Amino acid sequence: IKNKPEKKVRVKKIIKPKVKIENVKASIILCRKVSKKTGKPIGADTTFTIKDSANVKAVVSIEKQDIKTNEQMKFYFDWIGPDGKSFYKKSVVYTTSNPLFTISNSISITPEKRQPGTYTLQVIFRKKIIAEQKFELTVQGKPDSLDSRN
Repeated sequence: IKNKPEKKVRVKKIIKPKVKIENVKASIILCRKVSKKTGKPIGADTTFTIKDSANVKAVVSIEKQDIKTNEQMKFYFDWIGPDGKSFYKKSVVYTTSNPLFTISNSISITPEKRQPGTYTLQVIFRKKIIAEQKFELTVQGKPDSLDSRN
């Protein structure tokens, strides 16, 4: 038996980049519209009815400590359909010095554009999903316990 030359095992040192992990908290409220007076969501829900000229608006409250003055941040809204495929991506660049701020985006939920089902909205910052919210789109006039009151 030949002696195999010993393989030198090189231990690779994993050098962690000295990038501080971004401490970004985000929460999503989905609603029908936002009050022009107060900026507060109106009709906040996770189930919406598909109808003409209807929208789903996402209001995302973001908290980022240690924010720099006039820091420019790029967020992506990724709207995902019931098939699991992204159908609308929107980037929002926000410049602020305030650690608490709100960004928003919306999609149309007209019958021509949307099918009933479970949709997902993801908010992405620096390639990480910082918030995610599922919501249902339903068709109007379905015999539902809520609709059968009239």
